[in-house]
Amino acid sequence: MAQNKISISSTSYLIPNHYAWNEKFSFTNKLDFKFVNNFTQGFYNSPKENTLFTAIFINDLIDENKNYKNKDLKKINDSIINLVKFRLRNSSSPLILFLINQRGENIFDYLSTKNMIDENFENLYDKLLFLSKKHSNFILLNFNSIFENSNKNIFDKRNWYLANCRLSSYGHELIATSLKKILTKFITTPKKVLVLDCDNTLWGGIVGEDGINNILLGQDGIGKAYVDFQRKIKKLSQQGVLLCISSKNNTKDVMEVFNNHKQMQISKNDLVSIKVNWKEKYLNIKEIAKDLNLSLDSIVFWDDNPLERNKVKKFLPEVYVVEPDQNIINWPTQIENFELFSKIKVTKEDKNKIKQYKIRSKFIDEKKIATDEIKYLKSIKLEPKVINLNKDNIARASQMTQKTNQFNLRTKRYSMNDILKLNKKEYTEIKLISLKDLYGDHGIIGLMILKKIDNYSIFIDTFLISCRVFGRYLETWMLYEIKKICKKKGIKKIYGEHIVTDKNKTICKDFFKKHSFKIDNGKFSWKSPGSSVYSLRQEELNNKMIKIYD
Repeated sequence: MAQNKISISSTSYLIPNHYAWNEKFSFTNKLDFKFVNNFTQGFYNSPKENTLFTAIFINDLIDENKNYKNKDLKKINDSIINLVKFRLRNSSSPLILFLINQRGENIFDYLSTKNMIDENFENLYDKLLFLSKKHSNFILLNFNSIFENSNKNIFDKRNWYLANCRLSSYGHELIATSLKKILTKFITTPKKVLVLDCDNTLWGGIVGEDGINNILLGQDGIGKAYVDFQRKIKKLSQQGVLLCISSKNNTKDVMEVFNNHKQMQISKNDLVSIKVNWKEKYLNIKEIAKDLNLSLDSIVFWDDNPLERNKVKKFLPEVYVVEPDQNIINWPTQIENFELFSKIKVTKEDKNKIKQYKIRSKFIDEKKIATDEIKYLKSIKLEPKVINLNKDNIARASQMTQKTNQFNLRTKRYSMNDILKLNKKEYTEIKLISLKDLYGDHGIIGLMILKKIDNYSIFIDTFLISCRVFGRYLETWMLYEIKKICKKKGIKKIYGEHIVTDKNKTICKDFFKKHSFKIDNGKFSWKSPGSSVYSLRQEELNNKMIKIYD
């Protein structure tokens, strides 16, 4: 799962040889428990390339039998916050912090007022949450919310008295499971598209046979389960998951449900692609991927029919096919706990994704019927803009390096901290690109990171564009912006590198050659194994496609 070790630290003891670590992690040799029961040293001395996981039990830091003053509690909180800030300044590796408050056993202690430990817990959590929103590599979890949903004993007094360990065996399982889920998010690209069937998936029954008034949706019992299922799907959409339909059905029948059934939680406006026909569903899914310009491995398929699921598995093995629970009442929980969609951070761009992909669909449809491509592109009034890096867009810059795969020349992944450090270097330029046209505002869709090699040459460290704006020759315009920067700074030569991946090997293959770059056989310390290096004198950069932006 991870290349580097995971340093485990905590305020009280965690059992290193507990079976949960072996069950949840196939690489237990990479779990380092050196800082267990000594969490402060974990922040200072854990190697900066390691992921640092820390479990902070508030009860280890505050004795509820003592009379603290506000300044004493503030001092404890400030010490933790300073440790977190120190780690974030000195390491761009993931920092995962579980905050745990062991509640007292006497329920009457909590009926009238919160006690001192509870109040301090909430105060500390709020301050740490503020930090986590600023740093993409800092993950904070209020573990009490997980404990409260469990009907098993989380804590164990026997372990506490014998080994200074607050957790029960089951508590260790929850910790290990949650940690693994979070670590998986850091190294796994989230799925982007959910393709759904309609009959017996979004509602119960077959609308073409039962009619709109007799399908199961919203009534007591199973109908309510379908409503709850749709609500969970709607929530995914609001977080940036693209919803599509692939249904063997009559279009008129399906659209009647979407237009007129009052219990529908998903509307047509929530869908970026609707394929209702009698074609094989795997063919519809291939068309959806092509329309959205996304790879098949970014798609998840949900259908109640095992025959349809098996066909997709056979003909489109890249697509992830969900095996729905046999009982519909479990579907809302199943989709809610489906991990392949969830992200570490949800950005503003994620929330606008549906609108942006609908804009793309309209652009593609109208471009297909245009007889003169250049004339058409000039007619839609493309307005790209170079934006300097700032505190408001740094999360987006990091996200693009993490998620963009197709038009990404080197596919270098950078955290927010990495980008901040790069931006502080005098020889580095970081520019983001936004785009507007007659179809709407596409937001920030491009990134360039340029590194000065010497007084006369630069290296294109990062050059990427979001797939949703392909087809506008924006890459050519971006190169001309690089040329402007070079001319202003007296740079004569531009170097670039194409590191081939399965995702970028087609679209990036001839990028440099199309823009007059030549293969450069010089020796470069930054050249990646198996990559190709190109160079060009900046005054030679010339391409007629830039005219569409004049």
